[in-house]
Amino acid sequence: MIERVYLDNFRSFVNFEWRPGQLALLLGPNGAGKTALLEALDAVQAFVKGETSVSEAFPASSRTRWETRVGQTIELDVRIRKILYRYRLVVTHDADDDDDVQVASEALQSDDGSIVEFRSGDLTLFRDQKPQAMAGAKPTRSGVGALASRPGDALAQFQDWISTKLWLIRPDPRAMSGRVQRRRGTNAPWLEPDLSNFAAWYVPTLAAKPGSVFKAHAAIAEALPGFVELFEEDAELSARFERDGTTSTYRFDELSDGERALVALYVILHAVAGPNKTIVFDEPDNYLALREIQPWLAELADRTLRADGPQVLLVSHHPDALNFLAVQNGWRVFRDRSGPSRIERFQAAEALDAAETVARGWDEPA
Repeated sequence: MIERVYLDNFRSFVNFEWRPGQLALLLGPNGAGKTALLEALDAVQAFVKGETSVSEAFPASSRTRWETRVGQTIELDVRIRKILYRYRLVVTHDADDDDDVQVASEALQSDDGSIVEFRSGDLTLFRDQKPQAMAGAKPTRSGVGALASRPGDALAQFQDWISTKLWLIRPDPRAMSGRVQRRRGTNAPWLEPDLSNFAAWYVPTLAAKPGSVFKAHAAIAEALPGFVELFEEDAELSARFERDGTTSTYRFDELSDGERALVALYVILHAVAGPNKTIVFDEPDNYLALREIQPWLAELADRTLRADGPQVLLVSHHPDALNFLAVQNGWRVFRDRSGPSRIERFQAAEALDAAETVARGWDEPA
């Protein structure tokens, strides 16, 4: 799980530090920095996975507008199987050329010492606490992600966590296609944050984790009366309903935006939310009614309390989310007069629930 995030000179963050727990609800006004915080995690993940160069992950536009410094610092402390990993990336920008972005230094350490260090053009891999010189390092790509690891070693553990255990979910049901793209093997493709490839991801996930998906179906049936199952037919994802003794089948893209979002969220909850996972939900409740989101939130919170549960970071403005999670797990992100983003534990006003406190603006600084 993520134990610490540090950002400096990234969007609205200057010398910013956050230590989330197992379950955290981020709340605050638009423009406070909630989504930007998640974008930082997204950028680090894409960079270390090798999906983007440093200039793509951290373009000149990602620097804090009122800062003249050309350096950005991103730090991520992650606990994996009881071992704490510390990742640190320092990026430098050319003040006269927005396209000239390079890695000044990149390092990965654990409780046992250094694992990877890149600085001054030299990339060093440590094995058994002994340095091994590596050549050919590029200042535009992640050395931590590019280095070959041994199964089960410290580097492999971190690479696996950031590649397969960190999930960023920003549901956009309007982008969700019901078309199933065929792939070889049974491994599911990586689920896109906007869930646009949910159908392609769902079919192999059903084959790999049928028990988890069937549990998701049962939970969906509680939220969507008459729902029976989600299945593939003629390379299309379809949903079967039974109402008053009549069976009806609908293509997935014929469901409403809210129904598609709810189905996907329950499948993610049952098929993804497990040990060593960190799942970040950015406003998953945008398309859901009050009666639909509360049961999902309750089950989500319950899973985080289990010994084998995931870490969940949630951004939401939804009244049910605020009232259910904010008092114990809420973090208020705010900016004073458009200054840098800050974060503090949420406190509801006396005699008011969390949603009413936020609605009245009583959680804002005087």
